[in-house]
Amino acid sequence: MFAKGADKKFKRHAIGIIILGCLAMYFSCCLASDALNIIQPAFTEKMGWSYSSVSLPFTIANYILIILSFWFSTYILRNGTRIFSVASFTVMAVGTALIGIDYSLGSNSYWLFLIGGILTKFSAQMVQMVCFQLCANWFESTRGRILGIITIAAPLNSATSITLLTIGKANIGLTACYLIITGILVIGIILAVFFGVSKPEDLGLTVDGVKKADQHADKPVEKGPYQTKWKISQLLKTKETWLLIIAFGCFNGAIGPIMGFFMVRMSEVGVNTAMALTIISTSSLLGIILSYIFGVIDDKCGTLFATRILGCTFVVACLIFYFADADKTPLIWIAAIMMASIVGGTPNLHPSSIIHVFGAQEYQSANRVIAIGVGVLSSFGVQLMSLLLDQTGSLSTGYMVFAILTAIATVCVFLINHRYPDGPESKVEDKE
Repeated sequence: MFAKGADKKFKRHAIGIIILGCLAMYFSCCLASDALNIIQPAFTEKMGWSYSSVSLPFTIANYILIILSFWFSTYILRNGTRIFSVASFTVMAVGTALIGIDYSLGSNSYWLFLIGGILTKFSAQMVQMVCFQLCANWFESTRGRILGIITIAAPLNSATSITLLTIGKANIGLTACYLIITGILVIGIILAVFFGVSKPEDLGLTVDGVKKADQHADKPVEKGPYQTKWKISQLLKTKETWLLIIAFGCFNGAIGPIMGFFMVRMSEVGVNTAMALTIISTSSLLGIILSYIFGVIDDKCGTLFATRILGCTFVVACLIFYFADADKTPLIWIAAIMMASIVGGTPNLHPSSIIHVFGAQEYQSANRVIAIGVGVLSSFGVQLMSLLLDQTGSLSTGYMVFAILTAIATVCVFLINHRYPDGPESKVEDKE
């Protein structure tokens, strides 16, 4: 998991970063996405609100984040990760507590739910951004595997969170469940204080915990905010910026429709509910392993090679869902396992691809531009699938459309042929 010969102090701190990252991935995926399966019917039934009213705070936050993510990246770039990581988990804890408390109140407390939902959605992106930056700064030779371990929390969440919240709601109530989660997030705040340190050099350590031939003990540690070598105008004129925007805009935009409409599709093609639940649960558990495998491929074979495999996985999964029905259950199993693998693989390879092209130090500089484009493209995924379902009465057209979109995204990854390891003047040909 760590580089050979890594310093013991580095390993201890790295384990803290991994735990922090797993908490970030699990609860950001749970609270901003999967938990809606529980809180939407719960609040609708108790408060008398519509489904759209319950999802409104998350929708509002999603569109604000398209622009706000630029400020988040800029702050991390200029001020480091420690304060931002503590603030991120604090915001998530406050948002979670507000939703839980609101459920125990009457129907006139919508404003509390609105604030809690918006804060929760904001913090979901915040905690992921800061943990990806920590991975960029602290790891190099094992970065893919570390990201693979952290992003395991995404398919683990898919396999467990809805079940746990359902059981918890039935036994201790939704408010108690959300307050317990708040308590766990307070632990995350404490961990962030100790393990949210921006760079290993700040603790007298080195990247990967290994001293390299070109590193010297008397080399001064860089102090103060990092000065990016990229201007926004330069990033916008760089081909690789747009290729990454299109690729991960389509990949991220396809995850929601592929995951969110799985049960609907199974019902449409005649697969009974019990079998569909078995398939989705089992494949989610297998996705935990596949998430780490993507990280291993990243480290051993190259980031772009792994991302091309990811793209092909998207395309094949969409095509299988288009053709498969109840008489082709083995194909549905294959597609579901692929679906689970992309849930873990995409958040792993998204930051890793940006780091590969623009370098670890310039990750947030590039990401603050790329994130806006990815946010715009990916925000239409679920709406597009819903519209096509409404217009055609079937999900078949939607799956074919997303097969085409993810094929275009995969081609974009193949077209990335240059890297910029040290700013815009350091352009080199990529050999992957």
